[in-house]
Amino acid sequence: MSIHRVAQGAGVSVATVSRVFNDPERVAASTRIRVLEAARTLSYLPNQSARTLRTQRSRIMGAILPSRDDPVYVECMNGIAAAVLEAGYVLAPIACDSLPDREADAARWIVASGAEGCVLLVTDVEASAALPLLGRSGVPYALMHHQDDRHPCVSIDSRRALADLVARLESLGHREIVRLVPQPAFSRVQEARPGDGTGDDSAARASRVRHIDMAPGADPVRQIGLLLSSPTRPTALLCTSDLLAIDCLRAAALQGLQVPRDLTVVGFDGIALGARMFPMLAAVVQPHAAIGRHAVELVLRAIAGGRAPTAADSLLLPHGMREGESCGPPPFTAHGHPQPGHPAEAALA
Repeated sequence: MSIHRVAQGAGVSVATVSRVFNDPERVAASTRIRVLEAARTLSYLPNQSARTLRTQRSRIMGAILPSRDDPVYVECMNGIAAAVLEAGYVLAPIACDSLPDREADAARWIVASGAEGCVLLVTDVEASAALPLLGRSGVPYALMHHQDDRHPCVSIDSRRALADLVARLESLGHREIVRLVPQPAFSRVQEARPGDGTGDDSAARASRVRHIDMAPGADPVRQIGLLLSSPTRPTALLCTSDLLAIDCLRAAALQGLQVPRDLTVVGFDGIALGARMFPMLAAVVQPHAAIGRHAVELVLRAIAGGRAPTAADSLLLPHGMREGESCGPPPFTAHGHPQPGHPAEAALA
């Protein structure tokens, strides 16, 4: 099937069809849709190798993510793929198993492939070898799920989201709140950790949360179980990810605790899986697909403008809150009395 048949089917010139596939930004949306529909009807696919030779543009967008199986990154990749396809690019995704050395290798491959841009999520922004490598090569990039004033980023305001979540827990009466932090703590986790609380009231509130660093490599369910079996167990567990929150639900069940009657558990991702559980997982909801899509669009705008994106181009997207069934008041009031309806109330009667 030739480009001439597509041009005839869409009622445009061959040059217009070529622009739709090689430089779609220069073609009106209505014309672009008509050409793409004709191409689909005629089963026409442009030869990518020929396009690259003719235009000297690879139209490859690289994507570097920590893993393929974490629901957060799956949802993020859905947004990336949709934006890349819509722009007429080819997606080159690479999963690095959260290993910094593999991130650097992935960045080298992205550069060697002639990719026009890259979106990525790294384990440690400060120590990353991938970021300076991309910068030196001139490949425009944007970070996802990070907040860093040295790089172009697309994220939510993680500290504000944490403060909002803590305020919600405090409004229910919780005062013993523990935030579980896996080790090693990746940059996207650390960036949501408040400072000394000398800022506004919401930041100060979040800084009063007790942070517990989990032992690296150990079974998280066992570690959480030890915490829940201690005499000073918290009334609420604030997890840095929804998968960790799911581990907390299992650990609580193994300890004979009912969520949320005896313990509140909240996550920090809002993955779709959490809404299908019982109890439904309460969580900060991050727009993962939108983060991936906006990161691609940020890079594409920079490519179109003939420049690399900068930190000034960074975007903060709004977060939401899922009022799931895993969140409720603490078992006891601030005065040490059982909450109405809690079994401890009957035991004291």
